[in-house]
Amino acid sequence: MYARLLSEIAETKTSQPITDAEARSMPYLQAIIKEGLRIHPPVTGLLFKEVPRGGDTLNGLFLPEGTKLGWSVWGAMRDKSFWGEDARIFRPERMQGFSGQKDGSLVAQIKSKRGNREWKWCSAMGNGNVWEKK
Repeated sequence: MYARLLSEIAETKTSQPITDAEARSMPYLQAIIKEGLRIHPPVTGLLFKEVPRGGDTLNGLFLPEGTKLGWSVWGAMRDKSFWGEDARIFRPERMQGFSGQKDGSLVAQIKSKRGNREWKWCSAMGNGNVWEKK
């Protein structure tokens, strides 16, 4: 892993100090960064969303509007059903080819395995956690 990263850095023409654009042009470096953020997400605790107007059904259970749902980033990033049996192991190769863009393959993978439950962000006066179905 380290040798591969050093090789990529050596083969890439960079300035001193390296620029963001130069760093983003190195796919293995980006895979290492993304995998590091997966293994040690910068968010702790639960993240909450509020069920949108009209309610929604999740895994066969109806949730009335206004219900707050919490999810653990730490747990989601270690979910073996999504990341594989080696979910707890740092393996940057799993991130290669994922662009991180809205139309990128990582997002497509998550949608295909987790369902396309997209709720758009709505500004909520004083709340900020209100989502609406797209």
